Amino acid sequence: VVKDFGFNRASVLVNARQMRIGHDYGRKQESKEQYVAKLIVDDDPKPKIKTYPKKIQDAIAAGKVSKGMTREQVIIALGYPRTDATPSLSNSEWKYWTSNWEEYLVLWGQDGLVGDISASTEVLGQVVMP
Repeated sequence: VVKDFGFNRASVLVNARQMRIGHDYGRKQESKEQYVAKLIVDDDPKPKIKTYPKKIQDAIAAGKVSKGMTREQVIIALGYPRTDATPSLSNSEWKYWTSNWEEYLVLWGQDGLVGDISASTEVLGQVVMP
């Protein structure tokens, strides 16, 4: 539940816990209200996740990406890519960063599924579910 908006921040309740969401990147591409609307969902995603293959469920639970995932599955696992680096979800590559600011790319195949992940060997070990 969105409680209120401040300067580039939103105050929200998630499972009765007070949290703040910051919109630090991509403000030229979307408003904080648009950004927050992507993150706060009406329906619990857990029942949908249970319908995915076990390998995909495991990747989502680990917060990792795996070849063959759909765009929706990647968003559930990793979150939306920043709009300043990936202006459109129809792009053939999505740019992400690790918590250490190491970059990696999720590359989409012609079939609309993850075809590859481009990163250093060390980063691949952190972000890819084999």
